[in-house]
Amino acid sequence: MEAEKVIAYTCHGCGSRGLNPSKTKKGNYLCPECGNLVEVSEKRVVPKKKDK
Repeated sequence: MEAEKVIAYTCHGCGSRGLNPSKTKKGNYLCPECGNLVEVSEKRVVPKKKDK
């Protein structure tokens, strides 16, 4: 069973929260709203549901 990694973040610049921010080449995460660096609040692995 494949697991999908979900990254939750909070942006310091605009205060938006969301999942799976875009990653820079240096390995930092950027806010899709304003482009500031975001703080990753949690990383969790979500198992993919199988279709029956």
